[in-house]
Amino acid sequence: MSEIIFPLVPSECDLRDFQFMPVDIVRLFNSEFHARATDAEWRAGVTLWLKSYHQIPAASIPDDDIALARLAEYGRDVKSWIKIKNMALYGWIKCVDGRFYHPVVAEKVLEAWIEKLANSLSGAAGNSKRWSVEIDTDGVKSKLIEAIVLLQNIAPQSRTLKKKLVVTIMAGSPKDRPPIKNVSPPDQGAIVKGSQGTGTGTGTGTGTGTGTGIIDNVSNDTSSINSVSGVVGKPDITPVKKSEEPITAETWNAYSEAYFLRYGSEPVRNATVNGQLAQFVKRIGKEESPHVARFYVHHNNHFYVQQMHPAKLLLSDAEKLRTEWATNRQMTGTQARQADKKQSNANVFNQLIDENRTKNAAN
Repeated sequence: MSEIIFPLVPSECDLRDFQFMPVDIVRLFNSEFHARATDAEWRAGVTLWLKSYHQIPAASIPDDDIALARLAEYGRDVKSWIKIKNMALYGWIKCVDGRFYHPVVAEKVLEAWIEKLANSLSGAAGNSKRWSVEIDTDGVKSKLIEAIVLLQNIAPQSRTLKKKLVVTIMAGSPKDRPPIKNVSPPDQGAIVKGSQGTGTGTGTGTGTGTGTGIIDNVSNDTSSINSVSGVVGKPDITPVKKSEEPITAETWNAYSEAYFLRYGSEPVRNATVNGQLAQFVKRIGKEESPHVARFYVHHNNHFYVQQMHPAKLLLSDAEKLRTEWATNRQMTGTQARQADKKQSNANVFNQLIDENRTKNAAN
């Protein structure tokens, strides 16, 4: 009896709004697929990886030669597709839903899916605070937990699993998903550790290799229980000193987590950055600063993206970003130029009206 393999990603996983897919060049060119595939097989295989990123579920492709020929850019030439099919599908796994999944593509899909769900969760929390209403986030949390468990299953080495939000969400959550033996290996494949970003590139890599199933959630217990001891009959009323977090703590956590999810790397932190964040919090307020900081990292303004969202731009555009966050509207350079052109046209029109009124008054 063949082993039952469950789909590697949730059935509703949809990344069609993610424009970029990161590529790990080292994993790609060290992979068995790269070493063995012909030019035609390599081109078809990489094309399928890329096309699968925008399939539903993401990281999957159908088990149908006509559809696969089209996805691999062979059009109606199914015979030519059949000739290179075996190597082009190198590393793909057929699951119980009847679709093929690639473990390495699935690894990066799950990292991006976790980012998308985390943003939804943080946005709901921000709206709840802003409008003083309760928002049901149980559904999003459930999806997030499922995605994290699946990522633990196929890529326990993923840095996404070490993020504070992920560890917090998974604390005490059950792991009842059957283990998947075809995991994404740590040293093979073709996609980087990051998630949705602003760089360019294509490809994913091979999905061969072995690995462990669902791993135990590992988290360092950083909590401490302080008790005040006293003498019977004479209670100790000496106040216990509590370690105070800096005013920028929540803002830094929100900024760094969003930054890592977007770029796959921690942002630089030094005295200059600390000072910039402190000024930012003073200008915006402690309550809203974390939400605005997270909003900023996901802002697609051309200049922000070009500079890779440094803290100094968060500070310099603090009020602008806060307004955009509050109105849920991003002002891009193109929109600003359109608004400027519209105002220029209005100014010319108003000037003509004034001149006409002056001329009529003179007559």
